[in-house]
Amino acid sequence: MNALGPKDHSMTLAQTDETLDLIADVASSFARREPSRVRALRDDGGHVDRQMWTRLADNGWLGILIPGDLGGAGLGVEALTVVARRLGAAGFPEPFVAAGVLAPLLLVGAVDGDAETRLTDVLDGTTVVGFGHAGDVAEVDGRLTGTSRFTGVEGADAYIVAAGSPGSRRLFWVTASAAGLTVETELAADGTRSAMLTLDGVDGLLLHTDAEPLIADALALARVALAAELVGNMDTMLELTLEHLGQRRQFGRPIGAFQALQHRAVDAWIQRELADAALEAAVRTLSEPSKDDRARDAAASSAKAAAAHAAGILVKAAVQLHGAIGYTDEYEVGLYVNRALTLAPYLGNADEHTRRLAELSVAEAAAQQRVADPSLAVPAAAELDALSDEEFRRVVRADIEANYPPALRYAPRRLFWDEQQEWIDHLIARGWVAPGWPVEHGGMGLGPLKQIIFWEEHERWGAALYREHGVVQVGPMLMKHGTTEQLDRWLPPILTGEHHWCQGYSESEAGSDLASLRTRAVREGDHYVVDGQKIWTTLAQAATHIYFLARTDPAAKKQQGISFLLAPIDTPGITVRPIRDIAGHDELCEVFFDGVRVPVENLVGAENHGWTIAKSLLGHERITIGSPSAAEYGLEVLRRVSRAAGVDGDSVFRARYAVLHRDVVLLRDAYHRYKEMLARGQEIGPDVSLLKIVATETFQRIAELTIDTAGDAGGFVGADVQVGDASVDVLTSFYRSLPMTIYGGSNEIQRGIIATAVLGLPRG
Repeated sequence: MNALGPKDHSMTLAQTDETLDLIADVASSFARREPSRVRALRDDGGHVDRQMWTRLADNGWLGILIPGDLGGAGLGVEALTVVARRLGAAGFPEPFVAAGVLAPLLLVGAVDGDAETRLTDVLDGTTVVGFGHAGDVAEVDGRLTGTSRFTGVEGADAYIVAAGSPGSRRLFWVTASAAGLTVETELAADGTRSAMLTLDGVDGLLLHTDAEPLIADALALARVALAAELVGNMDTMLELTLEHLGQRRQFGRPIGAFQALQHRAVDAWIQRELADAALEAAVRTLSEPSKDDRARDAAASSAKAAAAHAAGILVKAAVQLHGAIGYTDEYEVGLYVNRALTLAPYLGNADEHTRRLAELSVAEAAAQQRVADPSLAVPAAAELDALSDEEFRRVVRADIEANYPPALRYAPRRLFWDEQQEWIDHLIARGWVAPGWPVEHGGMGLGPLKQIIFWEEHERWGAALYREHGVVQVGPMLMKHGTTEQLDRWLPPILTGEHHWCQGYSESEAGSDLASLRTRAVREGDHYVVDGQKIWTTLAQAATHIYFLARTDPAAKKQQGISFLLAPIDTPGITVRPIRDIAGHDELCEVFFDGVRVPVENLVGAENHGWTIAKSLLGHERITIGSPSAAEYGLEVLRRVSRAAGVDGDSVFRARYAVLHRDVVLLRDAYHRYKEMLARGQEIGPDVSLLKIVATETFQRIAELTIDTAGDAGGFVGADVQVGDASVDVLTSFYRSLPMTIYGGSNEIQRGIIATAVLGLPRG
């Protein structure tokens, strides 16, 4: 039983932005970078600074999760991570997680008579306590024999020792001066020390009998706090590195202007962002009273795996991008490097939690493979958002399983609209065409999490996603920039499936450099006359309409003088030529405009201001391309191929799969963050490019492992390639993944955008 109640670590105070902002301000003011103090403590033997420990206690941070009626602050998980992140950013060497989070949690509800006094002494900083989470200690009549390791603290006044077999351990209190206790210290990379305990018939005071649930819950919370401390550490490592890149000059310019260094810095930043998104997801999960143990452990492992993995990348990037000075002890970044090396393995390193996350997710997937209830009533589309997430998932699952055409499951390529017309008609009848559109415009009005569930259930069943350009691009764009007349004219046919749209952006000389486009639109009375050519237009041969950019003021700067136009694809003068790709498909097209007359009423926004609209849509497009759906589909194909090849139990395969699975989970967390921003009506900035980079490159790595897993059959094409005794599709994922890093702006261009627009590095 959890002494804190039914896993409720939400704030007992009102969890408002103002409260958290106040906590952040206090923590930032308190936790300042003091490299001289850190070095002095290290050189003095790495002992706990008791004066600083008392100050931490005075702020209430040693009892941040402990309920107020037990003497704690009761501030909840999000407040805990705010404080831990600030301490990490300041490079604090004090054992905040080990002695300030773990120890107090393990003392709550202790059965001994002095439990209340003992807890009070820990919360006010008088007593420093460590907990060895690893080891082998046996207990006979209260006497403990064995070893307990990785306490995370040296010079403690007492230790909490777990004794017994895994699954049935009990917790004991052992004073540092107890007879039969030998304490040895192990030196960590940052100069701090951790006690290793050897117990020989030590008399321990029983704290908890059935301690496993308490230990599991405390470790989950401690791992999330540790992830927050690592993210804070990375905040400062990245800050110091970017400052150096902007100031250090070579060959007559700042070294941060060199593309190779910019891209290295961007990749480090991306990993920090993924770790931050995983941390946010863990906070949401652990703050939910109704969460189960599996969800708790998966969220904690995801956060810890992401933070430890990212820290490893940041460590190498920080030293490399600083050059020789980054390897010196006198420069501050070295303190953060060594602190990261100390924190990353504590309570489980990146590999351990990556494997654990994969195992927990397999169990979760098995639990979700229940048969859908075909008799489940389906509420009206506008009423779905009011359902709980679990109820909503059941409704969507039942409808897809009952109505999606079996022949279309796990389609080996992008389906044309007429090939999936039966399913599209069903979505139209249900009112499920536009999950993210507001109800007042005919959409489902789903929040970001339900939208993700909606697409997850499609992916789980192998159903093609109806992400038609009118739904995901034109509709939202018109809601923001269109006139009332345009909304009335263009939105209804999208919802009824009468209109299918394609995008006319790229040209032969204007791909990633889209603002260099040459298609011209000349005003003649109440029409524009358009001449030019577009290329790489997906499914143009199946579209009824096209939205496109054209230059209406050739004298203006290239980002100016561009207008946003709409036109039926059968307008006289428009010609579509399909392009066959290396996979043998023809979904890409060229579109030619030869004296095409487009009514002025089809102009969206003001003339010559189309670039602003296009940039907004590109942000939305990068969210769409950055969806985890392709990678999740790829994982499902990979799982089927691995089972067919008989390697799903192979240790090498499982290790490679676990890394890819972790990266898809992190992508999903980052995607959730941006979908929430859209739902709140926030502008999407250039940082959204990280979604496209991560999604497309993760999908490529999944596709590559699929080919490797198929063995000799990895070079065969078709939906019925024999692998083992099964027929599977091996190469389609790989073919699909190749152009994804190109369209929507190549990943190299996206890294350049992040480097200058987000990280503030100088232009080359």
